[in-house]
Amino acid sequence: MSRLTEAWAVLFGPRQTHEIDLAAADEKRNPLFRWLQRPRLWWPAIAGGILILIAIAYDYGWWIVQGSGVRISSVFNHATPIHWLSELGYAFIIAWIVSITIEEGARREHLQEVKADRQLVMQDVFQAVYGLRHDPVYIRSIIETVLEAKLVRDNYEVTYRIDPFPADEAIAKGIDASRFVLLTLRSRYRLRSVALSKIHFHVKFGIPIRGGSFADIGKLTGIRIDDEIWGEDRLPGLIVDVGDPNQLFHSIDTDLEPGGSKVIQIDGQMVKELSDSEMFGFLHPTMGMSLKLNVNVPGLKFGMRARTASPEKEVHKADNRSGEWAIDGPIMPYNSVVLWWRSAEDDGVVPDIASPEVAEGGGEKRF
Repeated sequence: MSRLTEAWAVLFGPRQTHEIDLAAADEKRNPLFRWLQRPRLWWPAIAGGILILIAIAYDYGWWIVQGSGVRISSVFNHATPIHWLSELGYAFIIAWIVSITIEEGARREHLQEVKADRQLVMQDVFQAVYGLRHDPVYIRSIIETVLEAKLVRDNYEVTYRIDPFPADEAIAKGIDASRFVLLTLRSRYRLRSVALSKIHFHVKFGIPIRGGSFADIGKLTGIRIDDEIWGEDRLPGLIVDVGDPNQLFHSIDTDLEPGGSKVIQIDGQMVKELSDSEMFGFLHPTMGMSLKLNVNVPGLKFGMRARTASPEKEVHKADNRSGEWAIDGPIMPYNSVVLWWRSAEDDGVVPDIASPEVAEGGGEKRF
């Protein structure tokens, strides 16, 4: 067993959180049995019973025959049951108020202490297993962003296509089309819940945008979650303000049951320079991804560089027209991938104008 596996078993073995363990135990335990196991809840009843017995003994019982007559108790009469029931009702109400205030407050305080103790144990375990003394804030950040994540993304597929900037758009906007390209993207993945209860979350996706003449070109063109589709007519209602005029963000609210998953597909386009790059980051832990690029602009040199926990590998590359890369292992939140491309001129190479690729304008467009 590796040291990482041992640490995982010690820290996150047969439990998820302390609160879940307590909740599960309370559900399995019979309520009456659970009440009987708490001696501190019995002393009011015992004290009350003793007082009642003292009163009975002091007053000689219900009926005491003296001589030829019967003496009626001055303590117990026809109104006694009514008084007892009302007083008992008041007692139950007071007990209920006490239970939901003092008892719950004490339980929350206990859970907070358990969390603090567990954090210290985690710190000690990391130190014992790896022989490293990391800052507690650093360890807490790793646990919150990776180990406590409720959503995992599986089989992340991203496809990019680089096309020449449309000539008619360039003329209408009064710009030089040779300076820019149109980058089209499609991302598709399965988002899976690893939580033990139903969760509500936001599907978010953002792309960089430009202002001025390009304001209407950079945009999302479609979002699909399972069988529900948001086209360009519905997308404006999903835009959220993130305080950055250079980013366009969309957000959709949805739910996932424990162990459930949804397939999400996002399409969009943006304006890029002829020599440029595209970087995207990961918000959720991700298990494996593939990246494909189809190039319909002649003379471009391109590549991909992953800044991820698992290394990338080149799957396919054909004559500067297309490329495919893959990451087979886990990808951590806030890891990133950079896709880059450069023109021959920016790369210090003068293209051959007699080249069939240049003469034919790049051939058939592919996605």
